[in-house]
Amino acid sequence: MMEFDDSPREECGIIGVFAPNEDVARMTFFGLFALQHRGQEAAGIAVADGQAISLYKNVGLVSQVFRAGTLDELRGHYAIGHTRYSTTGSSLLRNAQPFLIETMNGPLALAHNGNLVNSAELRAELMRQGVGFSSSSDSEVMTMMLARDAGPTWEVRIKEAMKKWVGAYSLTILTRDCVYAVRDPWGFRPLSVGMLPSGGYAVASETGALRTLGCEAIRDVRPGEIVTLSDKALTVTQALPAVQPSAKCVFELIYFARPDQTWEGVNVHAVRQRLGEELAREWGSGFRRITRDGEMVADWATDGEADKRMLAADGETDKRMLAADDATDGETDKRMLAADDATDGETDKRMLAADGEADKRILAADGEADKRMLAADGEADKRMLAADGEADKRILAADGEADKRILAADVVIPVPDSSIPAAIGFSRVSGIPYNDGFVKNRYVGRTFIEPTDSLRKRGVGMKFNVIIENVLGKRVVVIDDSIVRGNTTGPLIKLLRQAGAKEVHICITCPPIKHPCFMGVDMGTYDDLIAHKRTVDEIRDEVGADSLTFLSLQGMMRAVGSSEGYCQACFTGRYPVPVDVSTAKTGFEMPIRENGQKRKKE
Repeated sequence: MMEFDDSPREECGIIGVFAPNEDVARMTFFGLFALQHRGQEAAGIAVADGQAISLYKNVGLVSQVFRAGTLDELRGHYAIGHTRYSTTGSSLLRNAQPFLIETMNGPLALAHNGNLVNSAELRAELMRQGVGFSSSSDSEVMTMMLARDAGPTWEVRIKEAMKKWVGAYSLTILTRDCVYAVRDPWGFRPLSVGMLPSGGYAVASETGALRTLGCEAIRDVRPGEIVTLSDKALTVTQALPAVQPSAKCVFELIYFARPDQTWEGVNVHAVRQRLGEELAREWGSGFRRITRDGEMVADWATDGEADKRMLAADGETDKRMLAADDATDGETDKRMLAADDATDGETDKRMLAADGEADKRILAADGEADKRMLAADGEADKRMLAADGEADKRILAADGEADKRILAADVVIPVPDSSIPAAIGFSRVSGIPYNDGFVKNRYVGRTFIEPTDSLRKRGVGMKFNVIIENVLGKRVVVIDDSIVRGNTTGPLIKLLRQAGAKEVHICITCPPIKHPCFMGVDMGTYDDLIAHKRTVDEIRDEVGADSLTFLSLQGMMRAVGSSEGYCQACFTGRYPVPVDVSTAKTGFEMPIRENGQKRKKE
């Protein structure tokens, strides 16, 4: 199987529908279609008619798996659906969801978004009890636990199982006459419920899918809740206390969710624009901005404590410092710009004083050629420090609102699609024009047809093409949501250089990903992560960028709008729940033999 995408991958999208007067199979199909971005590997729909459950699932995109005739055979009033990208379990049909099992209490189907960190232990316990498994998925473990529980009702059985499940799980569970929506007490994965115009209800991983179905009065399924959708009513049960603070996956906002998603009152598109704005401020300030020769372009303080900014204009010995306070020692040829001292009373000129008589520079407001000018327009207190060459201009802007700092480039381009809002925000703050630089082939995805060696060497060239006219001869800032393995960023830079880009500066809207996710995101192992044992400049050298900037953790959380309530473990290594890295992800998964041969795990 060939892939052309280095982005972290969400495990799946889930949906549940109760609509007594509707074709629930088709409604579920269109809901899954709106969740296709959350999983492109397999899809399935289970429908109940009050007596039995019908199921159809297969590998492929939603539009490939289901045909009109297939949907016609799925009749009933209740339905759940799933679109999958594997995080545990290999990429086989046997791991496609929903899982369906016949129990003493009737049929049961389950669709799961997330990942249990204790699934290996739970599976081993069930196997000791004589339970067999047909897949390597933790979702089948959950299904079997529910099937074997002796509780009097499905709600009681679900509550008992939730006490044993540790990790991320947003679930839709289907019985013969009910749909249950379940969310773990940490709130890792999103799940929302809404009312259909016809009087029924629907639940889905994202609000955009609910709006596709025409839902109104949408609310989140809160951490630890069980929401029941049936002909009796919509009922809500707090099965487990919500963990405080919650541990919502911050990558839902950075990358996974569609821009129209609203999660607990937070709009994804707005967050991504703010990520770009924060990134522009940190990039302009030289924060973690490493050039190819290993030197910092600049090193301004970002915490506002001393509010000092340093602009390296023409060499090691010719640095200028703009200081908001009065501190300067005059020992190392530093120049101080005193914003409040008029020099000669004529036109409020400021003097930039060095430590010797022969090395004084004056910033004059009278517009002398090839001098440095400090302009104050009274409106926004903007200051511009202009160098004397086109290729080396630096602009320091402070408008009172965000203390923006800008280093000039010619164009800002996103890696489509998730980075488009961030690139717009970056452009707005930096003043660098936004344009499209890549055309994305949306029909590549994952393919079972192996390319020839020559095509394989093109790598992401099969998924992206460059708009040459937009980058030729230009200093390009590329905005991307993340670097995981690093096998996409380098080829993208190569494509831009082949198209004639003069410089390529990579800006990432999150911190370096140094730790794998065990809560339902496919990021690989520690060894797969390019940032795990590398510094920023080492990564920059490996991908071949002129500079590389990661948004700081603080900047990311400012954009999100909260300093807590989100899981940041992939950046910090601090997991919200105890994790045994040897078993948490695929500890129970074994190579599968087919025709006497070991099949390589994907």
